[in-house]
Amino acid sequence: MRLQSHTARRTLSTPSTTRTTSTTRTTRTTSSAPAPRPARHAVLALSLAALLAGTLAACGADDTPATGAAATTSSAQPSAGATGDPALTTQLLDAAIEGDTARVKDLLANGAVADDAVAQTIVFGEKDDPTLVEALLASGFDKDYATDVTPGHSILMWAAEAGHPKMATVLLDAGADIDKLDDYGDPAVSVAAFHGRLEVVKLLVARGAVLDLRGYGERTAVGHARSQGHDAVAKYLVGQGAPE
Repeated sequence: MRLQSHTARRTLSTPSTTRTTSTTRTTRTTSSAPAPRPARHAVLALSLAALLAGTLAACGADDTPATGAAATTSSAQPSAGATGDPALTTQLLDAAIEGDTARVKDLLANGAVADDAVAQTIVFGEKDDPTLVEALLASGFDKDYATDVTPGHSILMWAAEAGHPKMATVLLDAGADIDKLDDYGDPAVSVAAFHGRLEVVKLLVARGAVLDLRGYGERTAVGHARSQGHDAVAKYLVGQGAPE
């Protein structure tokens, strides 16, 4: 376990009740009551819109500039789908949605390029299959990739939220930044704590995660666990020397 003063690690200014991103204005209440974090579904919707727009453009079906969600996502995320074959990326997304592990691996090994939507579908799948993340990374996907859509979670944070310690282990072994911060100043251990993912929390602690970083609402990982009623997670973290 490592402790580090949050003043040296903060990437955000002193919290206020309103935070502004490049694409949206989000009002956040910093009271002690549990507060919802942005769901990943909105991110997936934007990514899927961008994928569809890219596919239509590649087929010559849309010669007009992209607007709305598709334009925002395609410009904000220079993800792999932008340089790959859109048809293969679409096949890859279909296989990921269907949970066809063999097909996903085969497509990745044969030139299909994963974009944000594909990667999220893989990581948030029902199975904690580390070989899928290995195939994703082997295809060139960035181990520290983070979406530009708020809350700006990295792929490691996705694994933390999903409660997939095996996938998280592959990412850490590949050198993923364990203390990378999201748009609210929270690292992966705080994301895992917020969602009550004890096994992922234990993994991140064992791998040296900093435990005194304060993010959304000035909460540490302990504070996030308590805010959602995850007492077992909070107790474990305190036992590891994490501050409230």
